[in-house]
Amino acid sequence: MATRTLAVCLLLALIAGLSFTACGPAFTDESPAPQASASAITGGTFETGHSSAVMIKAVVGSNTGYCSGVVVSPHVVLTAAHCVLPGTAAYTVFLGDDFSVQGSMADLNVAVAERYRHPLYDANTNAYDLGVLVTATELGRPAASLNRQFDGTFIGRPITIVGFGQTTGGTQGPIGKRFAAQSTIAAATAGDFTIQGTPNICLFDSGGPSYLTQDGGEVVVGIHYILDSTTCDSKGYDTRVDRHVDFIDEHINAAEPAPDAGVDAGSPTPDAGSDVDAGVDADAGVDAPKPPQSCGCAVTPSSVALLWAAAVFGLRRQRR
Repeated sequence: MATRTLAVCLLLALIAGLSFTACGPAFTDESPAPQASASAITGGTFETGHSSAVMIKAVVGSNTGYCSGVVVSPHVVLTAAHCVLPGTAAYTVFLGDDFSVQGSMADLNVAVAERYRHPLYDANTNAYDLGVLVTATELGRPAASLNRQFDGTFIGRPITIVGFGQTTGGTQGPIGKRFAAQSTIAAATAGDFTIQGTPNICLFDSGGPSYLTQDGGEVVVGIHYILDSTTCDSKGYDTRVDRHVDFIDEHINAAEPAPDAGVDAGSPTPDAGSDVDAGVDADAGVDAPKPPQSCGCAVTPSSVALLWAAAVFGLRRQRR
């Protein structure tokens, strides 16, 4: 398999102008692309459509981090696994179009009751970078349908990419607005597909959806997770949802039991993980000799929040 170009962690580059050399394990067809983090949509437009695409907010103390996501059932949001922190973070799903205007509106912010990473997710390689959030309150947004079969005819097909991240690489604004753009599926592996050129995904778009028109309607074909350029105009990568429908369906079925069926006692319980402080400690869960690879989550512009998000919410490692 040809080695792909590696890039720095965009969030850390924004914080301190840091650069990192590439290193890491072998890339395989099943592994995700070895690139930098996913961000907001470049070359797109602000929109109030695609209301199934939402923003995710995580708060630990005075620090706040953001990602994108997509509603896939009345109580379930699909996002990237690296956006799903273990520990004590408090999560909410923002249902509006512009967080800077609507962020304080209580009816547009729904608390997350449970959160799960894909059981095979590997923070060192970004493999299986998919997670779900479950709310106790109905989200009140139309649930997006999922693509369940991917084949070679999808290469070259148009897609709509949506996210709440940066619209220009390296700039913080306008984070928190839903942007959408038209692109195509440029290439695919067993685990992900490529979005090439501009428009593209950018920082803080991690977890956001790509929609494909199928049988007269739109389906979610991928979830944004990584980039190979801090300018967000080269290659972005989505995790293919068709490879993970069993994981997604498991949580949808647990959250949306059939009438009178009750709750299956064998359904999964939330991943308690380690306390969130373990993610900040360089000796706990962060392999210091390996440089960061991707950071797909937006953060508040304060330096403390940026450093927290870099250490906890989005650290990835480069690999070949």
